[in-house]
Amino acid sequence: TMAQYGGVANVANILNTSAGNPLEFATNDDTGNAGTLLAENTAASDVDTAFGQKVMTAYKFTSGMIKVSRELLQDEAVNLTSYLANIIGKRIGRGESGYFCTGTGTAQPEGIIPGTTNSVTAAANTGISYADLLDLEHAVDPAYRAGGAGTWLFNDATFKAIKGLMDLDGRPLWLPAISGSAPATILGYPYQIDQGMTDIAASTVSTVFGDINAGFTIRRVVSIDMMRLQERYAEAYQEGFVAFSRCDSKVLDTGALAKLAHPA
Repeated sequence: TMAQYGGVANVANILNTSAGNPLEFATNDDTGNAGTLLAENTAASDVDTAFGQKVMTAYKFTSGMIKVSRELLQDEAVNLTSYLANIIGKRIGRGESGYFCTGTGTAQPEGIIPGTTNSVTAAANTGISYADLLDLEHAVDPAYRAGGAGTWLFNDATFKAIKGLMDLDGRPLWLPAISGSAPATILGYPYQIDQGMTDIAASTVSTVFGDINAGFTIRRVVSIDMMRLQERYAEAYQEGFVAFSRCDSKVLDTGALAKLAHPA
């Protein structure tokens, strides 16, 4: 149920850990450096790379408490516990989604938008064009696009705008899926819809493109912890249901991603 609201989590690198202690990661973008031709008896020159560091912790999310009467639990004709677990999963998914996309990284997860440093400026502050998508595609090094590794990330409103775009020959950019043959693509690349992404508007980022699995990591501690409280609300003949998750997210390879920023 969480995947319905967190499309970025479908393509990000998921790191599952058994504990929530801080994890240190080295970061760098070495795509500007290349090996050189070297003559015999010639020393190699220094070509340093600039390393950064990011620390992944474990921020806690909760679904909030749902109180249910014992009468309803006793009299329900379907599995109410499973129904509540579905609702709680959706709440956690909605809560995490916004942070995975736009979180600042200060006392909260770092979202893919703030963490992506490679930025392309759109032509319009309230629109998106074929040229914008071409610029965004080619802002990412080809190594991160080879073999269909590139993925578009945007929300449903941006997707609607893109579905109306045509290339220079009048062909639609969005190609629907062919059952059992080919997935839906935009300019030959798959896409993910995440409602945590911002709309097309002045001074916003509407779209991210690149190898999201290589560039963006979500760290999860254990799994979603759902609790059933049978004693706390006993005086009201009720039971409580609540869930918690612990996670963090970071852009660890900035060379793998680029974002489309709309001007003010």
